[in-house]
Amino acid sequence: MLRVVYACSIASLVLFSDVAPSGAAGLLPTQGDICSAIPSPGQPTAVSKRLVANYVLTGNATAIKRVFGDPVWNSIFTQGPEQFCAAPTVCRGLTVDACKKEVDACKLSRALAVTGAENLLDNLAADSSSKNPSFHMNPALANLETGARLRAYFSTAADNGIDCVAPKTPKIPQSPAVADNSPLRVRGLSNDLQWDRSATTGSTSFSSLSQATLSVTGDHSTSTRSETFKATGAVGYAFTTGLAEAVPYVSFNQLVADVTGKPQTIDPSSFVAGGVVLSADIPVGDSFVQKISAKPQYLENTKDHSQIDSLSLIYTPFTGFDVSNGGFNLNDLRQLPFWPSAYGEVLFDLRSDLGQYTNRGDNPVQRLLNQNYARTGTHLGFSLTTDPSGPSLTLIVEETYLYGFAGTVRNLDLFHTQLTYNFDAKKYVGITASYSKGRNEDTALPTQSWIVGLSAKY
Repeated sequence: MLRVVYACSIASLVLFSDVAPSGAAGLLPTQGDICSAIPSPGQPTAVSKRLVANYVLTGNATAIKRVFGDPVWNSIFTQGPEQFCAAPTVCRGLTVDACKKEVDACKLSRALAVTGAENLLDNLAADSSSKNPSFHMNPALANLETGARLRAYFSTAADNGIDCVAPKTPKIPQSPAVADNSPLRVRGLSNDLQWDRSATTGSTSFSSLSQATLSVTGDHSTSTRSETFKATGAVGYAFTTGLAEAVPYVSFNQLVADVTGKPQTIDPSSFVAGGVVLSADIPVGDSFVQKISAKPQYLENTKDHSQIDSLSLIYTPFTGFDVSNGGFNLNDLRQLPFWPSAYGEVLFDLRSDLGQYTNRGDNPVQRLLNQNYARTGTHLGFSLTTDPSGPSLTLIVEETYLYGFAGTVRNLDLFHTQLTYNFDAKKYVGITASYSKGRNEDTALPTQSWIVGLSAKY
């Protein structure tokens, strides 16, 4: 018997709601309408053919009357109009005129039912091939012509051919920073200027980007006063056309210490630089985006006054595969299954740095080490944000390793970690504690430092 029950209370059952016919072109039922049970990730459930029939016949009183109680209820979809609406089965006890009217009404109601069912199956087939489907139709069924698909699907009463599937794990809601479309960008590192404030596929999440930092300390408790100033950052302005972008910028890394009675000291890795970040996105299907960037740069070391013309090339892949059953994509912020209020991202890119010294500097020892270089390697790490929609903590742990094919540094290895408390939901301002050890990528000079100070990005 064809029926569907909607539970309004334990004692209240309603059969077949009296509304407009279902199955219009382009419309999909909810999973609650036609699934035998709501699916969970990795555990699809069958689409119920009886519920499909009920969905299609809703509001078609004549068709419901014809199939209600019929053990061969699916015949309305598998038999032709002459067979389904044959006079001997439709006109028992009716006059000739009344029989003709009943046959015509039967054929019209059947035509409406068939059209609705064909539209519904077409919609389910289209959804099966969509990026994030709610239903999956057997390819053999999906590849049939519309009419043949309908007859094949309802040829048996068994619930096979179409499954309900759990949608893919959704990405996090976009950060409030996404709404700010200003081309001005402020980051901690010039490489991060290639990313805008969006958190969509093809763009590293804003929370995972480096921050410009400022720290000033001093001790005036004795006659020997000391002051230390450290600042690092990059400021750029983006020009965007389609999938390509250019961001002219200036960047700096300064660590200066003053002690009464002693010469001012400048950290050897201190520099100022300027250049432009050129980048382009190259989509490959729905689940893979590539970003390629080139960064020509001029840098002057403010310690030994050496000058470098360089070119950095970075290749960043973004994957957007279904990770409903676990795992992570590359450069794609996702909710952590073991920590529902936190989001994580695997950071990965491949990069090459080429540099030529136009001035080897005024330090006689360092001049011998300042040689033209060519390095290739990778950047790998992860980020963790506790709450992307409000004040939060962000942890970033990353390692950059480049092999030197030319130059005096054969292995450039830099470890960096930072923990930031973000004051606002947009993550523009915070307090950052960071630690770095290894060789600075821009200067290749050894560094081991930690800093706690005010941080900002935009």
